[in-house]
Amino acid sequence: MISKSATSIYGDREALILVGKRLRALRLQKNQTQAKAAKLAGISIPTYQKLEAGDGTVKVGVFARVLAMRRFADRLGNIIPEPEPPVDMKALMKPARQRARGRES
Repeated sequence: MISKSATSIYGDREALILVGKRLRALRLQKNQTQAKAAKLAGISIPTYQKLEAGDGTVKVGVFARVLAMRRFADRLGNIIPEPEPPVDMKALMKPARQRARGRES
């Protein structure tokens, strides 16, 4: 089992810690307790504390709810950019993919 404090080669742990620090700063800027922020988001205080601590075990749906409470839900869709359009004309004429193949290519 990997330690929660371990640094990730992907940067996910560091990113979650940064998001947690920013959530904390926003909460303090609004002069709110963790209990008040948790209540506004409709989650438990321990779950909210995990978010501020950068704990990666919190479900994405809970994270989205807290972002919505802070009025950042619209930014959630910007995390992953739109795919780049194909360059060749033949590929441009093909209909958009609806499914992936059974095997990777």
